[in-house]
Amino acid sequence: MKRLLYILLITVACSTAAYSQNVSVINGIWERGTPEQIRLFAIENGNLKEIATSRLGANGEFLFAFSPQQEGFFSIGTSPNNAADRHTFYFKPGDQLNVRVFREGFELTGENTPENRAMEQWHNLVRPMEMMTDMRRRVPASSNYRYFFPLLIATEAEWRNFPAANTPNATFNTLFERYKEADFLALAMAFTRLPQAVGVHPTPADFPDFYRNIDFAHLTQDEFLLNFPNGITVLSNAYTSMMNITASEAERAAFLQDPTVVILPDTRIVNPAIRGELALIFARRNRTMAGFNEFMAQWGHYFVTESQKARAREIQVSLFDREAGSEAIDFTFPDIDGNAVSLSDFKGRVVYIDVWATWCAPCRREIPHLRQIAADFADNENLVIMSVSVDRTRDKSNWKAYVREHKQFGVQLFAGDDAERDLMVPYQIRGIPRFILIGKDGRIIMADAPRPSSPEIRAKLNEVLSR
Repeated sequence: MKRLLYILLITVACSTAAYSQNVSVINGIWERGTPEQIRLFAIENGNLKEIATSRLGANGEFLFAFSPQQEGFFSIGTSPNNAADRHTFYFKPGDQLNVRVFREGFELTGENTPENRAMEQWHNLVRPMEMMTDMRRRVPASSNYRYFFPLLIATEAEWRNFPAANTPNATFNTLFERYKEADFLALAMAFTRLPQAVGVHPTPADFPDFYRNIDFAHLTQDEFLLNFPNGITVLSNAYTSMMNITASEAERAAFLQDPTVVILPDTRIVNPAIRGELALIFARRNRTMAGFNEFMAQWGHYFVTESQKARAREIQVSLFDREAGSEAIDFTFPDIDGNAVSLSDFKGRVVYIDVWATWCAPCRREIPHLRQIAADFADNENLVIMSVSVDRTRDKSNWKAYVREHKQFGVQLFAGDDAERDLMVPYQIRGIPRFILIGKDGRIIMADAPRPSSPEIRAKLNEVLSR
């Protein structure tokens, strides 16, 4: 018994030690303003994603303990959108950060990693620029371009001579060079977006050469900006500044009318994933389903990652209206022979959709009634009977066998594990069977149509087919 207890204690101790090696800890003091809590952000697709919060103690103390999924940059601050109240650090699993944030910036205290010591040195270099781009900390009388641009020129010269990181971490040393470029660009862009006092707006000729020489091909050579805080927004702002400073009046007019047609085809945007994130910025500007679908038809091929495709789908779902007359959300699923079939393939015809599964008894009870409707309207080529199975992908063979035995009519599609994302969520389907009626124009007639067993459905089909 004693031996067993000893073994258990050793096991628990080893597990705790292994866990603690993967946990990174932030001990901090926040002396800037009086926020109620501080947030910890990971960076995902160039956006800040809140992963933890810490309430401030009586003296501004805050604490985070987290397990980085992989080493990289993380930010702490009060808001994902306020760069002036946010600072970025580098973490590996098990790293510790001790930091004091004060009005003018931050300083590391106590034990810290070589990587974050390098981040602190960089912060000290660009801190005057940070101060001038913070609406609450800058001095208005000396915060216009006549002060900022000389500071930018002087700081850029120091940056170019700033020593490369020489930590034991080769990954960080490489990423740090890219970080400095992106961070300097972010600060330069932040100033251009600040309100300026009347009479002190810079003309294109006033801007330093830094703004004219932004190397977009270099910035987008890889996916680094996806790992930099708000990296895609920084890139978009840089492009806008470049157009305002260097473009002709005609080019600026075209850009202002529709920046999508100017930015997305630009070959200086090299990395496909970066281009896809820019496309998402423009996709979010659509306020109607029709506008979004038109955008997707022209630019949807720029979404190259599964994450981008999923987020585009979320935009579409957010615009979807189940009311009659709304444009239907398209979907594409394989038929029994593996051919991809889309709802939009049948535009110009009325589509009566049966959402079902082989395991659903009420669904199976509707099949004879649906078969009879298919037979009764067989001579009307303007009606399509479409059945979409939401069986799990692992049960596809069962679905095929069931269809061959019981449902050899109409269009038979298999949504499988994609059903939730592409059909159930968009059409707000919470139970099956569900029947949906789509008009010849691709718009919803009924998002929850009568079942085939209902006496209403034939009258409704006759009505819409006669239009």
